[in-house]
Amino acid sequence: MIKPARYIVVILFVLAVAGTFGLFQVRATINEPAGLLTPWPHNGTNLRITSVRLYDPDSGDLKSVDAVDIRHGRITAIYGTGDSIPDHYGATLEGRQRVLLPGLTDFHVHLGASDGRPPWAMDGLAMVSVASQREAFLYSGITAVVEGSPNALAALDQALAPSPRVYPSTRMITALDGHPIPMYQEFVPWPMTGLVIDEQVLAIASADTSAGAIEALVNGPGHHVKLVLDGAIPWDSPRLTEADVAAVVKHAHAAGKPVYVHIGSAQDAVMAARAGADVLMHTPYVDLLSDSDLAELKASGVAVVTTAQIWEWFQRGLNKQPALTGLERQLASPGLLAAWADDWHRASADYQSTTFSQDYLARLSGFNANLTENLKRLYQAGIPQIAGTDTGIPGLTPGASLIRELQLLQSYGLAAPDLLRMATSAPGTLLGDSNSGRIQPGSAADLVLVEGDPTSDVSALAELAYVIQAGVVYQRRQ
Repeated sequence: MIKPARYIVVILFVLAVAGTFGLFQVRATINEPAGLLTPWPHNGTNLRITSVRLYDPDSGDLKSVDAVDIRHGRITAIYGTGDSIPDHYGATLEGRQRVLLPGLTDFHVHLGASDGRPPWAMDGLAMVSVASQREAFLYSGITAVVEGSPNALAALDQALAPSPRVYPSTRMITALDGHPIPMYQEFVPWPMTGLVIDEQVLAIASADTSAGAIEALVNGPGHHVKLVLDGAIPWDSPRLTEADVAAVVKHAHAAGKPVYVHIGSAQDAVMAARAGADVLMHTPYVDLLSDSDLAELKASGVAVVTTAQIWEWFQRGLNKQPALTGLERQLASPGLLAAWADDWHRASADYQSTTFSQDYLARLSGFNANLTENLKRLYQAGIPQIAGTDTGIPGLTPGASLIRELQLLQSYGLAAPDLLRMATSAPGTLLGDSNSGRIQPGSAADLVLVEGDPTSDVSALAELAYVIQAGVVYQRRQ
C-alpha cells in the first residue's frame, strides 16, 4: 500500500512527466515545417541571374537586363542590354525573360495568433505551426513581414524554417479594458488568459500615470511600438486619448522607434496623425473619411495600411463568393478549410459571443462597405498606402492573403504598378532602408521571379518560379 506522502510524490512526478511531454509536443507542433519550399540545388555565395525583365518601382515599368549579380546575400551589379559582363564564378540561374521583382512585404501580420478559423469554429487555444506560417509567407513571395503584435508563440518558436524577415512589434499599448483585452478574455482559455494578456498588452490608464512603463517598453525589444486607438472592438470599448498617443509617440521617437497605430474610425485616424503616428495599421472602417479628414491625413504624411479583408472575410464566407483562390486552398490551415465548407449563415446565427455579438456581426457589412470606400478615397487623394492584411484574424491565410489583398485592391480600381509599390519600395522606405524593396546594387537580394507580368495584372504574383531570400534561392515544392 502506498503511503499518502509517497502517493503525492508519485502524482507530482506523473504530472511533471506529462507536462514535460506536453511541452515537447507543443514545441514540436509550433516548429513543424510544412515542406513547402526546397532549396535550389546550386545555392552558394555567388549567384548570377540572367535574362530577366526587371521591375522599377519608380516608373512602374519593366526593363530587360542581361544579368543581376548577387554576392553574400546582396545585389552587387546589374548589367543592361549591351553592357560588358565580366566572367562569373558561381551559380547561374536562368531567368528566361521572367519578371524579377523585389520580394513583397506584408505590413500587418500576427504570427502564431490563430489558424484562420472563424470564432464560432474555435475550440480553445489552438497550437499553430509558426514554422508553417513562415514558409507560407515565403512560398507566396513575401520576404518581409511586419508584426501587428508580438509573436504569440515566441517563447517556443525556434525559427527553424525558411522565413521572411520579421520586423517585431512591442507589446500593444492600449487603454484599460481596451481592445484587444476583451477578445483575449473571451477566446484565450483559463489559466492562460492573464499570461497571454501580460505578454501581448501594456494597458494604461493614461500616458502620464504610466510614463515609466512606457519608457521601459519603448527602450526594450521590438522594431516599432504598437498602439491601439479603437473603441469599436467590441463596440464602444475604452480607448486612449490624443494626448496619450502624442505622449507615447514622444517617448518612442526619442528611443528611435516608429509608432504604428491600430485605428477604427475616421476620428481615430486623424487623432493618431495629429499626434505624430508614423503608420496607421488599418484603413478606417467605422465611418467614411471626409474631405477635411483626407486633407489632414495627407498633410501629416502618415502612411495607411490597406487591410481590405478584415471584414470582407465574413461576407465572403457567408456567400462562399468569391471562392477561395488556388493559393488560399493550397496554404490555408485544415481548420479554416473545414470551417469554410460549413454553412456560415447557420453557424453565425447560433453563435453567442460578448465580443462579436449578433448585433456586432450585423455591423460587419457596413464596416466592409466603409473600408472599401475609404481605400478608394485615400488612393484618389494621394495618401501613402501600404499593402498589409492583418493575417492572424479569421478567414485569412499567411502569404496567400496578401496576393488576394492586391487582387482585391486592383478590382477596386487601384493600378497594378501602384499596388506593386505598396508591397515593395514603399514599405521598404518606411522600414528605414531606402534600398529595401528595390533591385539595385547594395540592396538585399530578397527577390521573386514571376512567370507572368504583374505590372498589368497582380494575379501573376500567384505564379512564382523562384523565391530568393538573402541570396538563397528556393523553389516551390512540386
